[in-house]
Amino acid sequence: MRKPHEIRVDAERKAVRAAAKSAHRCAGCETDISHLRVDAVRCPECQRKRRNEQAVALDRAKNLRLCRDCDEPFTPKQGRRTCDGCAHTRQLLQSRRRSDALNEAKSGPLAGFPCHGCGEPFDRPSRRIRHCAACALRRRQIHATLRYSRRRAREPDTRTVEHRIFRRDVFERDAYTCHICHRPTTKRWRRGEPLSPVLDHVIPLSSPLSPGHVVENVATAHATCNARKHNVVRLGRVL
Repeated sequence: MRKPHEIRVDAERKAVRAAAKSAHRCAGCETDISHLRVDAVRCPECQRKRRNEQAVALDRAKNLRLCRDCDEPFTPKQGRRTCDGCAHTRQLLQSRRRSDALNEAKSGPLAGFPCHGCGEPFDRPSRRIRHCAACALRRRQIHATLRYSRRRAREPDTRTVEHRIFRRDVFERDAYTCHICHRPTTKRWRRGEPLSPVLDHVIPLSSPLSPGHVVENVATAHATCNARKHNVVRLGRVL
């Protein structure tokens, strides 16, 4: 007959074994593998996946090749001789060469490029430049003058008097006749029409003797006559 302490020890051992079996889980998917052998670490499916991954890694290690640009090992794809990073860099360089060749074909070469202003060939540092140094300076001066003129036109002039003038009233007063060449103008103003009627200051506003923008100082004139007159005082009309 077994003694009581032996029975108690056997019961404790059985409890420990049962607890160990219940806590035995797969290292991959955390499923219960207590029904497998004691030294099992993964379930059959996870074990199969692990073996496949190891086989693929071994094949890749056997097929490694050195990149001819950076000398780093890589797995070749479709006969490629460079790694992914070097292949991307090569594509960028090729696209840049193609774009440079296309820009040169469209906008001309850098050396011996004919100036768009004077026609003389010059060496330009960039394909965006189309004018030589002299023509570029002249263009900047013209643009600066235009900006200054527009700014002066927007600013109020305190030296002269300004009245509200209706062009049609002045045209009808002068019977649609140019006060510079004394020839008739058209009845309607159109952009680009040389015979269109415009308002002209008899004494220019830039003159210190100008009475200002008043009805007595404006007269009808052709667009071309007004442009040729500039700021010269014409004596054809008496105030």
